[in-house]
Amino acid sequence: MNHYFINDPSDKNEYRVISFVFDDIPISLITDRNVFSNRRLDDGTLALLKVLSRANLEGNFLDLGAGYGPIGLTLKIVNPKLDVTLSDINERCIKLININKERISNAEKKCSVVKAKERGVDLTYVNNRKFQYY
Repeated sequence: MNHYFINDPSDKNEYRVISFVFDDIPISLITDRNVFSNRRLDDGTLALLKVLSRANLEGNFLDLGAGYGPIGLTLKIVNPKLDVTLSDINERCIKLININKERISNAEKKCSVVKAKERGVDLTYVNNRKFQYY
């Protein structure tokens, strides 16, 4: 496996579907090799989703380091009024986010994908190993 931050166009894709149920809603997202948690939704992401989904989120939400989009897109599914922006440094992830966004019926409104862009946000989630939730 290449390092996550290396964008290697010659690296072959191995798309797979990750399916899970969140808030009684079945969700399926496309993922690929060399992307974090590419075989199943990891326990940490699921725990964070549970906390965030109970937080009565509103306004603009930035998912920075979004990977294939499990946090931002799931929150968009359970909270259609939330204005979600997903961003990642990895080109493969940006492609996956766009694929997954197209698969979600309510994501065409107030859901954007950016590689690098300044934007005013009300809420920010950062996927970083140094981040700890207490």
